[in-house]
Amino acid sequence: MESREGRLIATLQSAGVPFDACGCGDDLSPYKVAIFLSNKGFKFEERIRNVEDFIRAGGKALFFCEAPSPAIYDLLAVVPKGTVKPEPARQLEKICFTKGDRRALPGLPQEILLERFIWQRPAAMSILSHVEAKTEGAAIGKWQDAANQDAGYPAIILSPHGAFITQAFFFRINEDTVMAMMALLGHFVPNLWEDATRNVVAAGVGDLSYYHPLDEVEKRIAEREAKGQALSKSKALLVESKALMGKALKAVGRNPVKGYALARQAKEAAENAYFYSFPSKAGELRGIYIGGHGGHEWEQIVRVAKENGFNAVFPCAPGIREVLREVGQPSTRGTFGEAFAALSNRIEIAHQYGMAFHIENGFSLYEPPMDRAANSQGQKGRDCKNPEEARWPCFSSTRNRDIMKRHLSRCAELFDVDGLDLDGARYASENQCYCELCKENFERDAKVTLANWPDDVLAAPHRDAFQKWRIDLVTSLLADEIVPAVKKIKPWVMISTCARDEGLGVGQDNRAWLEQGIVDFVHLMNYIHNLELFKRKSAKLIAWGDGGPSQVCVMGNVLPSPVKLVDFVEATRSLGADGFTLYAYSGTEFDEVLLAALRKGITREDTVPAYLNPEVRFDFKGLAPSFPRVAFRESQPISVNVTLSTQSNGRKPIGRAKGRIELETVSGERVAALSEIEASPEHPAALSVTLPPLTKGIYRMAVHGTLTFKDNSTRAFAARSRFIHVQDMAKLMTDDLSALSFLLENPTSKKTGPGTP
Repeated sequence: MESREGRLIATLQSAGVPFDACGCGDDLSPYKVAIFLSNKGFKFEERIRNVEDFIRAGGKALFFCEAPSPAIYDLLAVVPKGTVKPEPARQLEKICFTKGDRRALPGLPQEILLERFIWQRPAAMSILSHVEAKTEGAAIGKWQDAANQDAGYPAIILSPHGAFITQAFFFRINEDTVMAMMALLGHFVPNLWEDATRNVVAAGVGDLSYYHPLDEVEKRIAEREAKGQALSKSKALLVESKALMGKALKAVGRNPVKGYALARQAKEAAENAYFYSFPSKAGELRGIYIGGHGGHEWEQIVRVAKENGFNAVFPCAPGIREVLREVGQPSTRGTFGEAFAALSNRIEIAHQYGMAFHIENGFSLYEPPMDRAANSQGQKGRDCKNPEEARWPCFSSTRNRDIMKRHLSRCAELFDVDGLDLDGARYASENQCYCELCKENFERDAKVTLANWPDDVLAAPHRDAFQKWRIDLVTSLLADEIVPAVKKIKPWVMISTCARDEGLGVGQDNRAWLEQGIVDFVHLMNYIHNLELFKRKSAKLIAWGDGGPSQVCVMGNVLPSPVKLVDFVEATRSLGADGFTLYAYSGTEFDEVLLAALRKGITREDTVPAYLNPEVRFDFKGLAPSFPRVAFRESQPISVNVTLSTQSNGRKPIGRAKGRIELETVSGERVAALSEIEASPEHPAALSVTLPPLTKGIYRMAVHGTLTFKDNSTRAFAARSRFIHVQDMAKLMTDDLSALSFLLENPTSKKTGPGTP
């Protein structure tokens, strides 16, 4: 969905417009309107003629790109003048439409803002088609710069045969861009207004099949109210939505544009009811991974993230990379001091806003150059297939391992960071590394002699041993070298990794790292936008963490809709993840509208990550012998020793910790209140509590409370146990993922015995 095509598809889905996606060489005759986002597919004259014939036969064409032929420009009443790359002084901030424009295209908004991102950029896309309208065409809308001055370029050329749009202004999916697209399409297909109105009303909440329909949201609200949660705002919005839907259907026959606008308002009210229906969860990590951006925008990024309930940033930008390339060695570059100061300033700003700062470290970036994983040209076997793989380090190189360890140790020593996020603690792919150093070291460690390298390790008899050797190389680098070195310098610095789904194939044993506590938490790099697939992949990672150090990332650049984003984040919670990270690679994926949707419910209340909690232990009595998980039979008596001390990873000394012990579902909803507990530095607390009889499911113990620091400041905290599996023991012994499978199959199964509120 990061592509222009993906954003267009999401816009049409949100608008309720029926459409097909086809190639430029396909037959267009069945369609009334054809939308073109790129002219790259027009490599053959026949395809260009097909489009020309389609327009001449009465079809309407919308071009958001350069036209592939002069004839198409003529048909669209366009005089091409080339392209323009606006200078910074003439940034394209918005498109403004006059009353005359709105009479020509009913439904147009007054303006379309392109700059609703957390961070500002000169334009959503820096290239603008410079065109003029012929006599039979009409120029609609004007671009304005940052000072609200006319930039001198029209936005749309409207003709009897279609429209030419000078830039893909539907860059973000919001009401203005949706209405602008509908105004264009409705101009050429008048009955589309009524069809789209009915589609929007029928959709209720959400645009795709796996979203929750309106009646399900109403049921959710009723269930939460029955548990004592106040959801009056959600209920009021549902009532408003239903009333607006009725008005929309009545108005659409008389005034199609008004009916459609009412339907959009009804949809917005229903979505807000959905957003407000979710509770905020205490003690979770809420991070934003930030890609390319300029340093002058940093405070704005942090401020907006904080205002929307986030508590951690994972920046990776050119300025930071320059510093990271040098911290592992004495600096010889004159710019190092300036770059170092800039990074230190960003950390300071993040801390001023109460945001944790985790530096993203890519192992392929280090200098001086590492021993690379690429083979020499022409070497028999698996050469790296692309430049990215060729930049990856060889993990069997002692020199490389020393550089990585020194680099991360220096990061912890020089910067006031809260965490080091290791991206690249793996091989780039299964295609590498098969260098001569790997051959030499594998032969030594495996005590074998290989006559045909790398063929002997690409298949039997040595493939399995070689794969395990690669995995052990990465695991030992973390467990024996990097993590101890960093923790010795600053014990509170969190070590996290970015997990690839294939894991073992690239030398990354996510399961071992989580089960053995080698890393503090893991991001699952889930680059998918199918909710069910996302949940299945996430469940595996969370099962390995077992309620311990794991979290799941939600990829923002594939989630352009607020409803979709909320759905994915809630999915991570339903599986028991104690955090989520939204990724923004190019600096344009997240706007304030998306984050505001989370703030209405999921991040409504501010919180701090669980790793800053005081030390809390949950020791379960009567566990099944030799079983690695906290597991019990249904209705089996469960006793737990809970200890609370004032020791923590936080930097401020705690004077008192006071809280209540509760039993929760994996998503964080209370099942039963059990006891209260209080501790001070002089008197750590220890209590024994008995859980109510439990039916099949997965639960967690939790302590929710307040910390009073020695400077008399206070803050809330929430600490949780690992998962408590109440399952069929025989099945759980043979299938350690069965508990999470139970959750996937029974997401609302939360019944318990006595003690349920």
